[in-house]
Amino acid sequence: MLLPHPVGPGGAGSRIRSHYLSRAILAEFPRAIVVHRSRDVGAVFERGPLNRCSGLVAQSLRRIPTPVFLEGLPSSPALARALMALLKSSRRATRLVLDLHDDVLLKGEFVPPTQLTAPNGYRELRDFMLRSCDVAFFPSKSMLTYFARRLELDQARLCVLPNASDPSHFRVAPIPEAKVIGLVSGLAPGRGLKLLLESFRMVLREEPHAVLRIAIPGQRDPEFHNVGRWTDGGALPNVEFVPGVTYSAVPDFLSTCRLTVIPHPRNVYMDFATPIKLFDTMAAARPCVSTDCTETAAIMRSEDAGIAVEASPRAFSEAILWMLRERDQATRMGLNGRRAIMREHNWNSRGALLCQTMRSLTTT
Repeated sequence: MLLPHPVGPGGAGSRIRSHYLSRAILAEFPRAIVVHRSRDVGAVFERGPLNRCSGLVAQSLRRIPTPVFLEGLPSSPALARALMALLKSSRRATRLVLDLHDDVLLKGEFVPPTQLTAPNGYRELRDFMLRSCDVAFFPSKSMLTYFARRLELDQARLCVLPNASDPSHFRVAPIPEAKVIGLVSGLAPGRGLKLLLESFRMVLREEPHAVLRIAIPGQRDPEFHNVGRWTDGGALPNVEFVPGVTYSAVPDFLSTCRLTVIPHPRNVYMDFATPIKLFDTMAAARPCVSTDCTETAAIMRSEDAGIAVEASPRAFSEAILWMLRERDQATRMGLNGRRAIMREHNWNSRGALLCQTMRSLTTT
């Protein structure tokens, strides 16, 4: 059974993770209840029917020993109350697994200004779920450690489940001659767009034919073309915004790029992240230039799939220029990334780990 629910704003990355993990769970546990935010997977309940379904789900949970997988935390008050009551029951047969792949409180604390607001009672619900669920998954070791220490959690119930990519979704194409620098990202605050544009200004001084191409999930903002509003130096040539890029269109977009960039600023929230855009870049056999956020840099360096540098325009522009000029090295790093996706960092492997953990719960 799939029970999608609205939990407020969520990026494309969270929907992609939800899609692949939900599919893996339901293939292994057809009777499992998967609660997530995606409107792209399975049946869709609007807000009214969702709250009516919550009561039925709560009644079922009291009787049926079925695993429940929570992708994030529910904003439905009825479902939240049902889950909290279930977890407080000392005789429950249901096993509840929480995937805390993101946290709006952390984002609001470390990525100001943010348009995300936590629902009323979010902190209480989050902390209670983390203390009471059977297993909690986190996208990185550093995020797991943060919550384990902050809430004094039993680490035996905590697991790392990083993001990944689907190698069958991305074809491997030769790196193009055109010096196109790609970014797949929304333009929300705190994503490092200003750093990227200032770095690209420096790149253009030495590579005037370079192009910065930014794929945006939403439609074109009337001001997107006015790059001057994002920088301190005024208008900037050779910057292309490509609106409305869905996940199905990302492979075509990446095939046009010489390399991709991840300009995230350094802070605790971004240090925890294992960006799906990094794994998709690797799956497409493209190298990446990123700021040295902890988890992102660790993956890139361990797989030799790109360059991670300090979050300054000078360092970032120098890394981009090196990648543009060293085409053979860029090709080598891109292929390293593709091999890492095939070997380990793919959604099939992540789903297998998740299902293995859930099997151990259902047999105890």
